[in-house]
Amino acid sequence: MPNLNNMPLSDIFFIDSMTGWAVTGNQIANDSNYILKTTNGGDNWQIKHTANQDFYRVSLLIKIQVLYVGINSIGNGLLKSVDGGNIWTHVNSPAIIEFRDMFLLNQDTIWLVDNDGLDGGVFCTYNGGASWQQQFNVMNNNPTKYTCTTHVWVYKYDGQYNMRRTTNGGTNWTQISGENGFLDLKFADS
Repeated sequence: MPNLNNMPLSDIFFIDSMTGWAVTGNQIANDSNYILKTTNGGDNWQIKHTANQDFYRVSLLIKIQVLYVGINSIGNGLLKSVDGGNIWTHVNSPAIIEFRDMFLLNQDTIWLVDNDGLDGGVFCTYNGGASWQQQFNVMNNNPTKYTCTTHVWVYKYDGQYNMRRTTNGGTNWTQISGENGFLDLKFADS
């Protein structure tokens, strides 16, 4: 690793066995944080971007090589790169305090979740961030995790586990019972 000034990694995402991305974040204002890339399985990392923002999540649309990085509450928003991380642009994001997870369905469709009891919930854009819609909000039971295939599932730990599913793009949500104990959820296919 290059010198990261003791910044902790907050997320990591590998495209394949050799190429991966990582971001740092410590939730302290005006600290330098980093977006990193490896092309040799993590043996060496290169700093691709530095900013006084707290990076939280990294995700990539593999087929078209569009990279998104979520910025934490100190600089709420999204960064996007379409050239392998050399140039970064800000993407409009909903006016939420701090999103906890993100899922990219395609270049235009992005889902974010924020567990804040007042302003949080599940948010979606279908136009690359030009406008956002709040799809779900249950106040103090808002989700912290999100995963998607043909159905969308979200859950949160709040003394209990809650998992919900939508089959119509977030218009209606159904709670799934008997899900106690899950800390994460991923699907290999639909």
